[in-house]
Parts: sequence; C-alpha cells; structure tokens
Amino acid sequence: MEFTGVYHRTSEQMSYPLNEDELIVNLKTGYDVERVFLHHGDPYEAGIMGGGEKWTGKREEIVFKKRLRNQLWWTTTLRPAYKRCKYYFELHTKDEVWYYFEDGFLTPEQVQMEGRMLQCFIVPWMNPADVNRTPDWVNETVWYQIFPDRFCNGTPEENTPDIAPWHAGPVTNQERFGGNLKGIEEKLPYLKELGIVEEVIREPEGLSLENMRPVLCALRVKIDGFLQKYNTMSGRQLAEQRYQRFRKM
Repeated sequence: MEFTGVYHRTSEQMSYPLNEDELIVNLKTGYDVERVFLHHGDPYEAGIMGGGEKWTGKREEIVFKKRLRNQLWWTTTLRPAYKRCKYYFELHTKDEVWYYFEDGFLTPEQVQMEGRMLQCFIVPWMNPADVNRTPDWVNETVWYQIFPDRFCNGTPEENTPDIAPWHAGPVTNQERFGGNLKGIEEKLPYLKELGIVEEVIREPEGLSLENMRPVLCALRVKIDGFLQKYNTMSGRQLAEQRYQRFRKM
C-alpha cells in the first residue's frame, strides 16, 4: 500500500461537526486503496478506563468517494449518540489489508495481539461553537461571481502586447483581456443598478501590524451592520427582495 498517500486528522477539514448531531469524517488515500471501512463508536462503550473489556466499535463501509488528481477522498457522516466518537480505518488494496490509527498502520495480526493498546482517533466532544452556522438568507441567495480578467479593463492605456482586444465570440484559457480591479470599480454603478451590489465596503488603507486591531474592528462593525439588516428581515421580505433583484437581472 502507498502509505504516504494516506492522511487523516481529527481537525481541519478532515473531521468536523456538520451540525450539532452529525460528524463528518474524511480520509485521503492513494488510488491503490479499493475499499475503506470505518470502525467507530462511543469511546466509553467498553467501560471507563480500567475495565477489562476490549473496545471494538461498529464496522461500516465508506462508500462515498471523490477522485482527485493524485488521491481518493473518502467521506462519511456519523451521528454520535453522545456527541463524541472514537474510530479507526480499515484499508483494502488488491492484495493487502491495513488498519490506520492515529499513530500509524498495523496489520490484522498486529491488531489482534493480546494486550496491544490501539491509538484510535478520538473526537472528545462535538462542540456547538465549532459548527459553522450561516443565516438562512445566505443559503438561499444567488451569488454573482466576477471573473476580473474578462469583466472590464479599467486601464487600457497600460495594455501590454499579450493583452487581447475585447471581442464577442469564443475565447480560450490562453487569452488575457486585461480586466482588473479598476475596471470592477468603474462598473459598480452598473452592478448596483442590477441589484447585485448593494453596498461596497472598501479594504482599509494604511493597514499595518501596529494598527491592525482597531482598523479590523472598525471594518467588522461595518460588515456586521450590513448583515444585521438581513438577519432581521422576515422570510417574506427576503423572498420579495430576491424576486425584485432577479427581475432586474
């Protein structure tokens, strides 16, 4: 098995609470891994420390995977009854079976050794503070994304020979059209007319390590004030506002 292609941690994007009840567990492996099983359960299913029972967990296959350029991304969703979870992975290649723990890999024979301590991955508690929550209006909003290079060239006088002229018709990834932030700034009235841009919060000028805290605090106050408007709107008001924006677009 290609051990260097296997990666998991109980943090970052590899293991995190989706909400207060569901825990996402992800694993990266090489393309030589054909099947993955997850052994999971409550850390105290076999009793509190000092008991003689052996923790085993429930064995379930991870069936969902994404194909990355050089790796496979396996993902599953658990519902720990007590908001905590203990687990390890069982990896199958064409000819081998390996068990993946927090401290490395073990063969089936090593796992079954009498008295061996297995260093499983452990999520001690699904802290509600770690759940990413967004207002309802964010999930129902259509976001308008700008590709700066092909939106507006605000400084055509500075074009270099590799900048292609603006034209209608097909384009390729090899062409550059010179669009930039200056062009976006010039088009802000147009975007506001469409209802796409409601307010522009500019990046603070003169930001340094010495004044970072007060400047960013002031910026956050502006952003929170803008978002608070939507947090206090009813569902009917949000729906009407979306309809008016779509009509303009």
